[in-house]
Amino acid sequence: MRPRALLVDLDDTLLDGAHTALAIDGTCAALASSFALEKAQLREAYSAVWTALRPEVELPCWLGQMNGEAALRETWRRALRRAGLADERAAEFAVERYQAIARSAYRLFPDVPGLFATTARMQIPVVLVTNGPSDVQRDKLRALGLGSTFDAVAISGEIGSAKPDPALFVAALHRIGADHREVWHVGDGLTNDVGGARAAGLVAVWLNRTGRPTPVDRCPDVEVTSLAQLSALLLGSAAAS
Repeated sequence: MRPRALLVDLDDTLLDGAHTALAIDGTCAALASSFALEKAQLREAYSAVWTALRPEVELPCWLGQMNGEAALRETWRRALRRAGLADERAAEFAVERYQAIARSAYRLFPDVPGLFATTARMQIPVVLVTNGPSDVQRDKLRALGLGSTFDAVAISGEIGSAKPDPALFVAALHRIGADHREVWHVGDGLTNDVGGARAAGLVAVWLNRTGRPTPVDRCPDVEVTSLAQLSALLLGSAAAS
């Protein structure tokens, strides 16, 4: 079946997530150099703080109740205090350095341009459907030059619902006037992407880049190991129609 539209996730589907570790490590190095701290101690403090803070701030960020910069600032503020430095200047320095390093490290997976070329050739509308705060996700789109790539964008922090809630998918469909039938959603997450898409009545395409076992309780409608494989499926669906 040829899809009438394609919904696609951003993080770890189109955007390689390696930028996060690079930004954390680079920020710890910069803080250690500028404020006479130990990089390893900072890295350990950041990891411990984020593990504890993430359940508190992630959903509010996803639902638009907190912006990403505020969550980032609080994470670094607490990490610095844990490392023995209660200095607001250092926290601001950390936020600025983290954002700059992350922005410069944003990279699309190599198979992304091929997918966009295929959907353009087949005239399939593409809608971005992503969980995250508006400020962070919009910054990624600007840095990657993707502002005009999509026919519509649905960011959870702007809509007030987050995957796997079907409401985010429904909002995305409304933005292009599409019915859920014959629409595919592509993402790397089994709960948020596969589970959410199926709950919304979409064809759930699981992007399994790392070859994880397919769980029987969250089985996707389609499984691919790359976006190049997805492109081939789309072209095959056109040939068969």
